[in-house]
Amino acid sequence: MSLDLLSVTHININCSNLDRSMRFFEGLSAEDRQYLRFDITNREVVERLIRECEQGHAVRIEALVNDEIVAHGALELVAEAWKRHM
Repeated sequence: MSLDLLSVTHININCSNLDRSMRFFEGLSAEDRQYLRFDITNREVVERLIRECEQGHAVRIEALVNDEIVAHGALELVAEAWKRHM
């Protein structure tokens, strides 16, 4: 698929776009999903991940082309503070 980068937008994942997110996750191959830490085909798991975003524990974004998700990314924030280890 060829993408015109000028037409790509991004959104923060939230409950209002849960169904669209689930379609994207369910469309991933089993091979691609084996590298993920969560079962993102389980709606309850995805709802929990969204709640974690709403609580400030993670940032998740999705890239859209023609209102369909083409990519999903996450930055999960560690609860512990950075500390020197040397």
